[in-house]
Amino acid sequence: MEYDWEKYAKKGILPHIIDLNEEIFEKYEIIGVAIANTHTAEACFVPILQPDGSVYAADCFKDVKGDVDSIYDNSVDMLFKGKK
Repeated sequence: MEYDWEKYAKKGILPHIIDLNEEIFEKYEIIGVAIANTHTAEACFVPILQPDGSVYAADCFKDVKGDVDSIYDNSVDMLFKGKK
């Protein structure tokens, strides 16, 4: 489900990301952006790179998932076990 705030945020951020991708080194690519709604404590991930069945896309999204899972786990640990 996509909320209205997500649509609004995506519409506002996508042109900037496209511009940044054109400006940064060919070696790097912004493949997505996480956006948080500070009023509702919700967030969404906006993929720039679209899943296309390639090993490149699958590997990139798997790497991001691993990083985000680790950050989430650390955040929950801090919440329930006290800050590290």
